[in-house]
Amino acid sequence: MEPKEIVEHLKHIPLFKNLTDKRGELELYHMVEEHIVHEVSHDIGEWLFNQGKQSTQLYMILEGKLRLTRVNREGVQNYLKDVGPGDVFGETGLLLGDVHDATAEVIEPARVLYLEQAEFAEFLDKHEYTRKHLKISPHLARRKDVQRYDWMREDEWVVFAAKRHWAYLLRKTGPPLLLLIIFLPLLYLLADSEIPAKGVFSVILGLYLMMLTGLIIYQYYNWKDDLFVMTTQRIVHIERMWPLKQSFEESTLNNIQDIYELRPNFAANVLNFGDLILQTAGETVQIDMLGVPAPDKLRELIFREIERYRALDVLRSRGSIKGDLVRRLNLEPPPTTAEEETSKTERASIITLALHSLLDYFFPSSWIVAKDESTIIWRRYWAPGFIHYLKFLVPLIIITIGGVLYLNAIWESANFNWILGVWLIIEAGLFGASLWFLEDWRNDYYQVTKNR
Repeated sequence: MEPKEIVEHLKHIPLFKNLTDKRGELELYHMVEEHIVHEVSHDIGEWLFNQGKQSTQLYMILEGKLRLTRVNREGVQNYLKDVGPGDVFGETGLLLGDVHDATAEVIEPARVLYLEQAEFAEFLDKHEYTRKHLKISPHLARRKDVQRYDWMREDEWVVFAAKRHWAYLLRKTGPPLLLLIIFLPLLYLLADSEIPAKGVFSVILGLYLMMLTGLIIYQYYNWKDDLFVMTTQRIVHIERMWPLKQSFEESTLNNIQDIYELRPNFAANVLNFGDLILQTAGETVQIDMLGVPAPDKLRELIFREIERYRALDVLRSRGSIKGDLVRRLNLEPPPTTAEEETSKTERASIITLALHSLLDYFFPSSWIVAKDESTIIWRRYWAPGFIHYLKFLVPLIIITIGGVLYLNAIWESANFNWILGVWLIIEAGLFGASLWFLEDWRNDYYQVTKNR
């Protein structure tokens, strides 16, 4: 296809509606010349994409017809519509990446133009004019502005991130701010007055005003760092108790049973904020989105993502989405499985086998993956347990080393035997306690399967 013809097609893509002037047309020609616009043909029965697969492309149909279907949460495949020449879809996948919500099957031989996310992002980095003149929907623009968090998985994307409404901040900072406004002029009046001990009063009042200012700053940062994030897989509440600690709680979308919306007062209705109470299965996690803006829209958005997630979960259970449990947990597979390690030790020498057994007992693997990758077992992090049991380990080390040195010094003494006996009894007790706590730690683990 000639470049001019491709550019004419690109002009009809909604994302490029603002690139129809001479400068914009030149940018589209650059897009063609840099070979980021691709053309592909498909025969009847082929799939352009499948529901649940990662979406990274924008498509425009040139010829032919495709049928869009979607599997719902009950596992029933529903017909959506037929699409043909001129139809465009995949803007979210091109700009953000996500998963397909439908399957596109070719029912008439088709020719399709498409753009790939990685290539398009590289092109935008070099062409600022194009980046600034893309016609992006408001909802997609908001999602595009949200950062990607380091705790997210590769197959997870942010849908929204919301702080509590500014009225919530005002409620926390209003009283100290009002006191600050009242007492600040009083400090100036006190400085110009001639009352006795005005210096003492000024210092006390100044310290009080500093305390109020500190409280306002503290409340601001607590509000700023109190965040609700919904991804395509879960809802997360991140709260940093600045500067002391951070709490992180989450619930998978599949675990949310119902959502209650509450606007507690007149101000909430006027300023459009309120509470979303998330009822989760078993109530193991209580995430209440208190004081969030536009709660009705957030509630609708959450329900839509829940339906989408449950439909994709049906596909996962059918095996339509290939992806093992290890990658879902954002973990890299270990270099060898437990069975492979066992076969290696069987071929090893007796000394190597004994050493391996000791190392495996005292320093077990943090996590183990079954050979069929259906189960993962991992233990608690070693550091807290190690610190907790130092009260046994430190005396054991001191008495062991000190005892050996002392016994070596008195081995010809008449008291050697009974001192040796006492030392052995103490040593056995401390060693036994250490082994007991080690065994207690080894047998305290989490086990994850494909469904629980």
